[in-house]
Formats: sequence, C-alpha cells, structure tokens
Amino acid sequence: MSSIFSQLKGFNRDTLKSVETRITTADGKKVETHWHMLRDEAGVRSVEEQGNRGLGFCPDLQPDLSVGVAQERLLVGSQDVAHHLGTLRQLGVTHILNVAWGVPNA
Repeated sequence: MSSIFSQLKGFNRDTLKSVETRITTADGKKVETHWHMLRDEAGVRSVEEQGNRGLGFCPDLQPDLSVGVAQERLLVGSQDVAHHLGTLRQLGVTHILNVAWGVPNA
C-alpha cells in the first residue's frame, strides 16, 4: 500500500480531465464553465451565458406551519405561520415580530 506522500509525488497534471460546470446564479442567470488544465499552466477558462433564465433558487410550494417554542410565551415560526390565522388563533398568538426581509405584514 503506497503512502499519500508517494501518491502526491507521482501526481501528473497532464492526466487531469477537463471539467464542465453549470452554474445558476441567484438572479437566475445560467453560466457554463469549461476548465482545461492540459497545456496551459494556469488553465483555460471559457464562459458561455445560456439564453433562458430561470429561478435562482428552488421554489418551496409547501407551507411550513411548524412552530418552535423558544421559551414560555415566545414562539418561533416561518412567514407561512405568520399568515395562517388558524394556527395563530390555536396557539393564542397576540403579537408578531416580523424579521423577514421583503415580506409585507398581513
């Protein structure tokens, strides 16, 4: 069994394969990158922007109605809970502190 040192010593950069990566940015822009490490010491990078934009995140279509108890009379929940009147009444909630950015008060 060879040691990691001998594996590192025997490493040859010319055996690396080129890598293709697809990236979706937060604003939905799609980018493809290609890295080639075969000839150029620094590597060659080419970038192509894809035409169709999508969401920059995975949409969550299921409401999250779970509620945590931080301490007596102090509950923690998502914006879904804050907009679900039945849950709020069931728990006896009288006040809501909205700490979410970009979420209007209902």
